[in-house]
Amino acid sequence: MRCPLLFPPLVLASIATAQQPGHWWWFYSDSLQQYHYETGDEFNGRALDRKFWMTSGEGRRNHHGKHMLEYNSDGKNALLGDGTLRIQLRREEVTARGVEYEADTARLGDGGPNLRTWNYTSTLLVSNQHFQYGVFEARIKLPTGKGAWPSFWLYGGNPNEEIDILEGKGERLDQFHVDVHCPGDACDNYRNPIGAFGRWLGINWKGFGHWKTANGDLTAAFNDYVGEWTPGALRFYLNGEQCAEWNGGLHVPERLILQNALANTCKGCPFGPGPDDTTTFGEMVVDHVRVWKLMHPGDPALTIISGDGVPRDLTVEVSMRYAEAPATLEPKGGKRGKVRDVFRVKTLHDGAKRIVILEVTGEIPKEAYIDLQDPEGATLLKRRTLQRGIYTFTFAPGAGNIVDVLVGDRERSAVERVVLN
Repeated sequence: MRCPLLFPPLVLASIATAQQPGHWWWFYSDSLQQYHYETGDEFNGRALDRKFWMTSGEGRRNHHGKHMLEYNSDGKNALLGDGTLRIQLRREEVTARGVEYEADTARLGDGGPNLRTWNYTSTLLVSNQHFQYGVFEARIKLPTGKGAWPSFWLYGGNPNEEIDILEGKGERLDQFHVDVHCPGDACDNYRNPIGAFGRWLGINWKGFGHWKTANGDLTAAFNDYVGEWTPGALRFYLNGEQCAEWNGGLHVPERLILQNALANTCKGCPFGPGPDDTTTFGEMVVDHVRVWKLMHPGDPALTIISGDGVPRDLTVEVSMRYAEAPATLEPKGGKRGKVRDVFRVKTLHDGAKRIVILEVTGEIPKEAYIDLQDPEGATLLKRRTLQRGIYTFTFAPGAGNIVDVLVGDRERSAVERVVLN
């Protein structure tokens, strides 16, 4: 199917550093889902955040499959700068163990020895933390190069317990792949040819996994790849538009993975062919990775409160980074699943710079609005007739430092209290 490429290349550079994600509101016609930011990486530092990432992956890539590259556990192919992470796939010879903890003579998935000379190197980033359910988001510019196999996914620890939010291919400039793997007891509604009896026999088969086609070049600009993981379904999004849905339950905690891998040229190898002697590789560039958790009744109030004082005579400057009409979706590469119209607003803020940023996506109703108020309810600014885009609200210095951000439509609203330091 054809998915939208909503973000024009000229405006989708990395958004300014030091912004803190707040909340993400999903307005449906009959309900409001409220997510709060749990954790992630904005890649604003000079070195990889080792509290969030490990760079080994415990050798699983080379242990279980046929691979032509060595994943440097020291992370030397992962470079940070200008608020982004760049994962490089390099053509270079390295003599190393494919699986660090195995003996030199141990045999890997391809039948070859553990210690060998590899012709390519890359880096595999795996989160130290496990996650179960939520919304998983990454803003990525995909690499070019025949055989490049970039990915953003979750892995449960056993073979084929995974959620593939994004798998790209360096020569498929306008396509990416989504998939779910969960045979055995990790999953509900995992299909096989002969029903439950087939599962009992250990026969695993599923009819999911689709290539998705965008209406633009995914290697030319950053785009948002999102996976929504609920107890009863998995949904996949490109730039706020649903591209696929898998109806089933995957119930094991999983780690997040970023990877710029290399496809192989061999019979039965996934995502082939691999590179040839003329291949040059671009970088997989990541602006951020974010994990959002669904708020439930009884959770803490949807506010961020610190300091005191009431704003007086605050001047609010408004700018908009981009706006574009909704792109059309064409049936290609699998079904979208059951799609519901949803209007989404994400909040980010930089208190030191006195900036509040709202990212607006989805199907925006005529009644949608943004209100900025002081803690006593006095209106600082009202915004109607919303468009898709990034709204930046800059507050001039004033006597106070607290602003309530209200977002809603005719049926419901949400509020976040933001501190301007």
